[in-house]
Amino acid sequence: MRYLITYYTEYRKNAVAEIRKVDEQAVTEELMLTSTVITTKLDAKQFIERLKKSRPIFIRHIMPIQREVTLTYQKEKDLQLILNKAKEICNLNKKDRFSVQARMTEGTGMYNAKDIEVYLGEYYEEQGCEAIFSNEVLMNYDIHVISVVVKDKICYLGYSLAEDNLNFQCNEYRVLASEPIQICRAENKLKEAICKFQVRLEGEGNALDVGAAPGGWTKVLADYGYQVSAVDPGKLDERLNTYSNITHYRDRVENIRFDKPFSLVTCDMNVDPLETAKFMCRIHNNLAAHGYSIITLKLPTRNEEEKIQNSLKVLKDDYNILAVKNLTHNRREVTVFMQNKR
Repeated sequence: MRYLITYYTEYRKNAVAEIRKVDEQAVTEELMLTSTVITTKLDAKQFIERLKKSRPIFIRHIMPIQREVTLTYQKEKDLQLILNKAKEICNLNKKDRFSVQARMTEGTGMYNAKDIEVYLGEYYEEQGCEAIFSNEVLMNYDIHVISVVVKDKICYLGYSLAEDNLNFQCNEYRVLASEPIQICRAENKLKEAICKFQVRLEGEGNALDVGAAPGGWTKVLADYGYQVSAVDPGKLDERLNTYSNITHYRDRVENIRFDKPFSLVTCDMNVDPLETAKFMCRIHNNLAAHGYSIITLKLPTRNEEEKIQNSLKVLKDDYNILAVKNLTHNRREVTVFMQNKR
């Protein structure tokens, strides 16, 4: 069985190492800078279950490769070729919910990934299936996914459940890129984390954002409805002045005494990951009992895994680690979702 994994371009070796932990005999072949074809002799169900259980950090998405087709770069002919191959592998019944997720390394000039998604989607809608369109708040993991990747003139197709792809969407960057960014791109990093980790934010009570400037994460939390304490010696974007539920403290968080604990603490400081971990342990008493925290750990140019594990070891003194992932909107960093132990 073959699969296609995707990852941040600088973390190929880390992603491949995660595959090796699941199957030492797996054969790898780089397809593009951000993706590699995996060939395994393991049973498909066994391989995917092992991979999910291992909770990979650097593999962002995986899709099965069950069919290939050579394209002509003629729109109508190619779309029909792709549909014919999809029919061979799809097992959709009426009322099944599905999503078509297509990627192309470059446009043909005749059609693009969206054209493929629409063409296949309309066909299966006509068969009585329900198309689900990806967006940043969708967290349905019981849907069927038709994955399509076009590299040069070769089209790769796979059919699977979204939960077996490690991620609902193959490319959150494409999805969230259409969202208006009012402060900075870091907003989408937090939005993706909330969706990926299925964080149910009630939007009630108090939230603390450490290292807040210029205010991207602060804005996301305020938009959810939290009373946000934004801590950073630097300035926040002046557009946040209109938010009555944001209070900016231009100081270090250690110098501030808060009256009430926070139900959520976020931190996106650009410091060594071990320093971030130690800092979060120093301020964990500001987090409510069993409250949640979302942070980033900035990674060095080498020994990334060692840095992550050393940082997590420190964090585990005060937090339960719920998830660690190099998200689509992360580059040389990972996002950690955790819960206060006390």
